[in-house]
Formats: sequence, structure tokens, C-alpha cells
Amino acid sequence: MNIDVNELLQQSAKEMVDIADNKLEAKSHKIIVTSGIDVIKIRENLGLTRSSFCEKFGLKIRTVEKWEQNKNKIDSTARSFLTAIANNPKAIQDALR
Repeated sequence: MNIDVNELLQQSAKEMVDIADNKLEAKSHKIIVTSGIDVIKIRENLGLTRSSFCEKFGLKIRTVEKWEQNKNKIDSTARSFLTAIANNPKAIQDALR
């Protein structure tokens, strides 16, 4: 399937103008954003308890607990750090020494 990005952009621009001129009703969309990070899975794949995971990677146990229980959102910095841990935990441990 070929997508003509230029055509899509032109169509979007035309729709924006029509909406601004009240010629077209704007559609609303509900977007649910998830962190995409499963902290429990990362920790369990490493065979670590919550306490040992926090100790190895310099994280506060209460913070990790809240992430695991979906009580706190994982910000972009933490998401990057957790992704790095998931992909190369040894390199992260070495860097933190």
C-alpha cells in the first residue's frame, strides 16, 4: 500500500480550514495513552524481587511499587531507564557502579 503523505497533509489542512470556518464539524477522538512498560515483567524476567530490583538499579521501592500497581504514571525519563534495563540490564548495572 502506497501512501501519499503530501496528499494526506493537504487534505488535513483543508479540513482544518473548513472546521475553522464552521463548514465542517470537528470529530473528537478519545486517546488512551499507556506507559507501554510492564515493570513487573521486566523485574520478573531478571529474576529479581522488588527490593533487589530497586537496589540494583537505584530506584525507590515505593516508586516501583506504585508503578507496578498502576498508581503512578511512568514519566518519559523513567520509561527510557526501564527500557534500557529491560534491553541490557548488565550495561545499566555497570554504568551505575
